[in-house]
Amino acid sequence: MISIAQSYAHTIMGVSRSGLDKALIVRKLWECCAIPSFLYGVEAMLISKTTIKKLEMVQSQVARVILQLPRSASKVSGFTDAGLVPIADRIKERTGLYAWDVVNKRKDSLLKDVFASVMRSGDDPWGVSVTRIGSIGAGQGLFVRRKAAAKRVLREDSIKNVRALKLEHTSLVCMPDPRVWFQLQDHVTDDSLSKLLNMVRVGDVGLVNRWPNDLGYSYKLCPVCLDQDEMFLLCEAHVLLACPATDFVRRSSGLLAYSESMRQGGIVAQNTILKAYLGGDGAGAAVLLKRAKTMRQGFDSWFQQVANL
Repeated sequence: MISIAQSYAHTIMGVSRSGLDKALIVRKLWECCAIPSFLYGVEAMLISKTTIKKLEMVQSQVARVILQLPRSASKVSGFTDAGLVPIADRIKERTGLYAWDVVNKRKDSLLKDVFASVMRSGDDPWGVSVTRIGSIGAGQGLFVRRKAAAKRVLREDSIKNVRALKLEHTSLVCMPDPRVWFQLQDHVTDDSLSKLLNMVRVGDVGLVNRWPNDLGYSYKLCPVCLDQDEMFLLCEAHVLLACPATDFVRRSSGLLAYSESMRQGGIVAQNTILKAYLGGDGAGAAVLLKRAKTMRQGFDSWFQQVANL
């Protein structure tokens, strides 16, 4: 299973290099060719956590290609911006809907009898997992709902899991929820502005605040501000919204006005402002890519000043 997934991932990423829209091509091939192949029959099997973890690593590689992100980027971006459903949730949904079919469709009486026997035993690992899946959602059990409703409950559980995972990563504090869950977000293209936007959303622009650079240097505090005897934690929100290095860009681009409009009536955290600026305010793809151009000017100005210190 793992080797099949890896083979598909390498083939897809290789073929897509000559495509007109790499992000769309990679995701389509992964969803339509790879996923059905290596997850074939998982609804009737018990997959180990180790296998799921390794499959998730392969899918994360694909997501980073779609979003043009570095290897250090969180895998959560693959669930939100690339729209890839977590492997564990894919297996859970397939198993749950397979069990729903067995319970509610009476075309195969032998299969129903075997299923009932497995569920009554109480100690079969696969049966235990089905019981756990059947209890997802409030109110009535999963298998007595309509199939569309059961699928919706499983998808909502997946969204809840991704949101919980996102909260565990401090680097994702500025990442807004996707406009539509588990679909490729409309701002994701092969364009360099889309790449920068994705990097800011995932909190990995390369400020050297998370990992040392090739020379072994890293900054926890903003070096530009530190040079002026001021200490501020280095992050994307600080660079774009507060650092003196980007003051001209903020004023000339309208980012300062945007920030001040959000602060009307009280103090608003920088992370909250940047989260809205990155799409949390409901802005469409065209507006987000225009904002990415402003952010690129800001980061270029900051990196230039850091280089001159």
